[in-house]
Amino acid sequence: MTPLLKVLIAVIVTLSGLNAVAAQEEIRRFVVEIDVEQDGDIIVTETIAINVDGRNVRRGIFREFPARYLDEDGRGQLPYRYDIISVKRDGAREPYSRDRAGNAVRLLIGEEDRYQAYRQHVYEIRYRVKNQIR
Repeated sequence: MTPLLKVLIAVIVTLSGLNAVAAQEEIRRFVVEIDVEQDGDIIVTETIAINVDGRNVRRGIFREFPARYLDEDGRGQLPYRYDIISVKRDGAREPYSRDRAGNAVRLLIGEEDRYQAYRQHVYEIRYRVKNQIR
């Protein structure tokens, strides 16, 4: 094997390894903005950038929010009230559904019959939470 061929093989192996690392499925960025309204409600905007490679994220993502919290004396539970304003993926409206799991409100984002492209996607979730500031 010639020295040039050895170098070429080493470069190819190195670059293919870098590509695998770059394509790792992970949340790359999670930014939260909270706007406080005059009436005590808050408007939350979450921006989540995620690399998708089909291992765990295939059709979309989910987001869980607490469903109840303890009242001021710690004896009772009060519900959080979430109003979803918008859900987007890569700047376009994205379908979603809601369900409950224990003390969580779960937002399921994406479509059951559509796989996500293997690349980075940016999700934006905007919602209102009632009566948070007293």
